[in-house]
Order: sequence, then C-alpha cells, then structure tokens
Amino acid sequence: DAAIDSGTGADGLTLALADPAAGAKATSLGLNGGGLGWSGIPGVAVAVDTFRNGTDPSYNFVGVATGASAANHGDLAWGASTVGVPPLRNTVRHVHVVVTGGQLFVSIDGTQVLTTPVALPATTLLGFTGGDGGSTDRHAVSNVSIVAA
Repeated sequence: DAAIDSGTGADGLTLALADPAAGAKATSLGLNGGGLGWSGIPGVAVAVDTFRNGTDPSYNFVGVATGASAANHGDLAWGASTVGVPPLRNTVRHVHVVVTGGQLFVSIDGTQVLTTPVALPATTLLGFTGGDGGSTDRHAVSNVSIVAA
C-alpha cells in the first residue's frame, strides 16, 4: 500500500529493483526531487509519481523508470508509463507489482494499469525509495508482501 500525503505535493516513491552486478548496494541512495530517491541506482524502478518534472508525462502517473535523463538533472527516464490511474495523493492505494516471464505488471486497487517487458538480473535487490524537492509530501509504504516463484 502506498500513501503520498501531508505536504505540498511532491514528488513520488518507487519500488526499486536494483542490479548489484551493475553496482547497486543495499545502502545505495538516489537523487531527490524528480529522481524519487532512485535516480542513479542501476536497475529498474516502479514509480508512483505525483509531481510533473521535465521528463514526466503528468502530475499523477505510474511508470517504470529505466535510468536518469542527463538532460533533465537526474529526473527519471521512463521505459513505460501511464496516466490512466486514479488520484495518487491524499489516499492509500494498493499497488501490486508482478514480474513473470519477462513482463512487469502493475495494478492499482485491483485494476491492471501497466504492462511492459523487463529484464531483471538473476540477483535483484528490492527496496523502496521516495523523494521530494521544493514541494514536499510524506511517502509511506505498508502491508508489504514479497513472493518469489
């Protein structure tokens, strides 16, 4: 469950699927603001984003980040994104992420909103990140369940 609230409206949070073979560590920290605390960590991240930065499609979207945009000061580069999601601020949203058969699926409150191909390394570090810049919010994750098949 993801909750983004209690502030002035920024920026978002991620489920980080970090690649230790490319240098990610359990202590890795990404950039704040549009970097959502993930930009700079090798791997991919599923983002719940509530502030429109330079590379973002909207102020309210879900995306799969594949790296950072050098042209936009560490804002994320999106491999896939969708604005077809309910409001993500000031409410708790149940976010379900499944990776299987080379595909990543994201559902919000039981409705699938995004599917995209993804290649994860044999060993992946899982974590959560959040970030804000000039505007702020609380970024909270609860009721986490991780299942490996």
